[in-house]
Amino acid sequence: MRTRTYARPVTAGILTAALVGTGLTGAIAAEDPTESTAQLIADVAPDQGQVVAGALQNGAVTTQAQDTAAVISLDPNQPITLGTGSAGIQVNLPEEIAVADGKVASDGTVVYQATDGGADAAVQALHDGSVRVQTITPDASGPHEFTYTFGDGAQIVETADGGIAVVTDAGDGTFTAAVLEDAWARDASGAEVASHYEIDGDALVQVVEATSETAYPVVADPKWKWYAGAWSAKFNRSETRQLAVAGGAAAMCGALARMAPNLAVICGVYGGYIFSQAAIANTNNACIAITATPPPLVFRYKDNDCK
Repeated sequence: MRTRTYARPVTAGILTAALVGTGLTGAIAAEDPTESTAQLIADVAPDQGQVVAGALQNGAVTTQAQDTAAVISLDPNQPITLGTGSAGIQVNLPEEIAVADGKVASDGTVVYQATDGGADAAVQALHDGSVRVQTITPDASGPHEFTYTFGDGAQIVETADGGIAVVTDAGDGTFTAAVLEDAWARDASGAEVASHYEIDGDALVQVVEATSETAYPVVADPKWKWYAGAWSAKFNRSETRQLAVAGGAAAMCGALARMAPNLAVICGVYGGYIFSQAAIANTNNACIAITATPPPLVFRYKDNDCK
């Protein structure tokens, strides 16, 4: 059951999934669908930024930008990895698509052509270190919901401003996060199409709300930005309960400052957010952890430290 809907303004987004179609005209489209798809994305996606061309080796494209690595496998059954090693976050292509092995366009876009007449996919690493996982729907009969799943131990959390991030334990006392920008969609004429995210258990679903006025193809694009492990603090059951029943955000910040002085400044800005997450965790007999990735993230956990 989907637990929460994020109906935020339709603007450019930080992990990116775009829905675009195959209706490009001209000789390029007829000759090379990989190049035509990359060109279509460049034409319709707002605020694309510069695509980073990576190195192709052992069936995967590896990119590096702004101290952030990404590994994009040409095998559509393998996840895309943001970050490095055990600290990386894995993102799987949407469950709703059936695609062939990826091919690399001249601009560095990795394009996966549909094998069932449905949606294509395309993955781009951008110059700012973000990665877009784009899906391409050619007409009204194609999928309009795209379900993203993640590697083991990943947790979808709400950010302080109502957005979404995926957090994983880096295994060294720190956590890494991939933060999404707002969901957005554009049709073939460039008009905005309503789009939002829903959380379905451990999966993230992007929903595109096309209408009878929508001109296909439609491009819908969430974009992910990975942040390396940062200073983090885990609070046990007793501490989480103390924060949750402190009597409000201001009182909780005082208690938090005594437990973890480094969080005093953060709490001054994000106290309400931390307090609400502690209350939810306490109600569910869980604990909270706070990581200082920008923006600070609060998430709930249950492991041997939650006693």
